[in-house]
Amino acid sequence: MNDLSLIQELSKGNERALKQLFLRFEKPVSVFVYQLVKNREVTEEITGDVFMKVWDKRQDFESVQKLRSFLYVASRDACYNYLKTTKEVLVMEEPLEFIGDLSSQEDDTLKKIIRTELLHAIFEKAAKMPAKQRAIFNMIFKENYTVEEICKKLTITPSAVYTNRSRAVQYLKSTLGISDLTFFMLIAFSLFS
Repeated sequence: MNDLSLIQELSKGNERALKQLFLRFEKPVSVFVYQLVKNREVTEEITGDVFMKVWDKRQDFESVQKLRSFLYVASRDACYNYLKTTKEVLVMEEPLEFIGDLSSQEDDTLKKIIRTELLHAIFEKAAKMPAKQRAIFNMIFKENYTVEEICKKLTITPSAVYTNRSRAVQYLKSTLGISDLTFFMLIAFSLFS
């Protein structure tokens, strides 16, 4: 189903459309929520609640872009409500300090949304790489393995690691259509911020 069909079917109450949208957006939304709350159980709960809100408001979405915006705004609001409640329970004596925390959290929200979308795009493309390149790329950029650890784990030489890493990066740059500098800036921003 294309994006317009998905939105139309969702607005008609088609649960399969909701399921397809869930499969498409659940992972990026969960990553975004986890960056804010740092708790897996709360992340699952908030993510599920947000998709229930999508179902409740299914007739309000005109496009997938509006749905995506809603997902991030509703997720952010739910995270802030959770954090506010948790903070109030833990520290009732310091409300002004908490307001400052919320303000700085809002400043970081856009950065976290962008980071989530970049990571999702990068790892979605990486999933289509040849198996060895994908494994080495994930071990380096996702799991923070050293070259020596990869050599031991995969029983390959350091030159094989470097070659496969270079091929993986070249593949991503070409499929994402970006320059060397832009690619490394995206990787640094996405993985290390």
